[in-house]
Amino acid sequence: MCSDVLSAQTLAMSDKMECENLSRKSWKLRFLEELLTLERKESHYNVMKRDEYDKLLAETEEAKAAIKKTPLQYRRVKRFDVFEIGGTKKLISKDEPVKYYLPAEEIYDVIESAHIAVGHGGRDRMKKETSRKYANITNEMINIFLSMCETCQQKRSKRKKGLVSKPILHSEMNSRCQVDLIDMQSQADEQFKFIMVYQDHLTKFILLRALQSKRAEEVALQLTDIFLTFGAPCILHSDNGREFVNSVIEELFTYWPELKIVHGKPRHSQSQGSVERANQDIENMLASWLKDNNTTKWSNGLKFVQFMKNRALHFGIKQSPYKAMFGIKPRVGLTISSLPSDMITNIHDENDLQNIIEQMNTEHEETEIVEEVQEDEAEAMLTTISSNISLARKEAKENLEKQAKRMQLISDATHSPVDIGANIIIPIPDVDRGKADLRNLIGIVLERNEDGLYKIGTKDGILNKLYCRSEFDISPQIFLTQEQVPKQEISLRTAARKGAVGTGQGFVCCACTKNCTSKRCFCMKKGNLCNSKCHNSMPCKNK
Repeated sequence: MCSDVLSAQTLAMSDKMECENLSRKSWKLRFLEELLTLERKESHYNVMKRDEYDKLLAETEEAKAAIKKTPLQYRRVKRFDVFEIGGTKKLISKDEPVKYYLPAEEIYDVIESAHIAVGHGGRDRMKKETSRKYANITNEMINIFLSMCETCQQKRSKRKKGLVSKPILHSEMNSRCQVDLIDMQSQADEQFKFIMVYQDHLTKFILLRALQSKRAEEVALQLTDIFLTFGAPCILHSDNGREFVNSVIEELFTYWPELKIVHGKPRHSQSQGSVERANQDIENMLASWLKDNNTTKWSNGLKFVQFMKNRALHFGIKQSPYKAMFGIKPRVGLTISSLPSDMITNIHDENDLQNIIEQMNTEHEETEIVEEVQEDEAEAMLTTISSNISLARKEAKENLEKQAKRMQLISDATHSPVDIGANIIIPIPDVDRGKADLRNLIGIVLERNEDGLYKIGTKDGILNKLYCRSEFDISPQIFLTQEQVPKQEISLRTAARKGAVGTGQGFVCCACTKNCTSKRCFCMKKGNLCNSKCHNSMPCKNK
């Protein structure tokens, strides 16, 4: 009996993997088709089919070898060069640092790898990631890919109207830091029920810790470990309230008597903006990590999410938090080097690496590839890093000031009518989803009545309420057809639970007025601690 069950499970898993591979091939083919329809200018060489790529590579080789060059050959030599690595020839840019040109058939795989590396990040982060090694990946290509990622469409947040945020500005690292808690009780990972988010306001560098509770003792213990590694800030701030920060600071003093820090002024979360946005990013990246790895163990993914967040471009400081903190780009072994991805997969030890270096053309012996592999002088490296850190933090401060001005210019987005059969993106309210679940549902417009209200279908059924146009966004791609929508009606909460990786929202909040000390308290009855949505500011003993 057990063997039959295991065989059925194995078969189901195999069928699921086969469907995913077929779906990926389908999206890759559709991506290539849309790529080839982009406006192509002869001088750009951004979109090249394999035969066009090979022809350009051959023309460049011929131009390099020619003694008396034609005007076309002069243009080829001025712009392109050829690398021969491990018996494979690659077309590269002439400028420094060296970047590779890709045929159109390989672009999807490169963008997909970068997309996963930055935690399903957006266009700017992916552009920063891909531009390190590749010369012909454009914003248009990235936008096409993002429109085809169903996970990204489900996790994107709906633009808020009239929201103007003003970040806190500081000129030094560790001048002000913030500690925030993300309530994960509705999707607990065994003993872990909260995520502690610690962020430096200048560099935007974050550190994540899994907590069993939100009591001051446990928070202070984790902060002590961070402070003894990075140093303690002058000001510690939290949106959890001044009383919470005071109790944490008092507890820190018991661990470290010589420590003296003060709490920050209470601020509205939307006027502060920075850490609230970081929390959203963390929840989105964690949701993507859980889905990519098909697991509910979010505590195992926190370190990966922390690295993804810190290596990704931060829109405010115009660089990655990792670079603003340490003055250098984050390293992932040979992955971030200038070596082509197909060459890296064939390297297993130092001898393989040395052989590839020796096979490089003589004229490129001083390129970034060799520089990254060779050991640098210690003193020169320390001097350079120190200078880079100062420069990076100065640039971060200037960019934050520009962002504060730019935020004042954000305007409302307009909403046009939607046709029947169009795919749309419906935001799921926080009360209807788990913290690490995706933010949106993919739906399809089934009907539009005379009042301008829409009936929406999902892959699990028809939603039992009508939606106005401002309650959803248009999906850039077709993920769902009307034939795939079951006829039964379901609620948005039910649809969200069916699409969740874990158990769904599982969220409760109480409205107690007397300390939450009995089973009449919904939170206590369910075994949860009260959270920020419970009973406003009434006294509570269930925290």
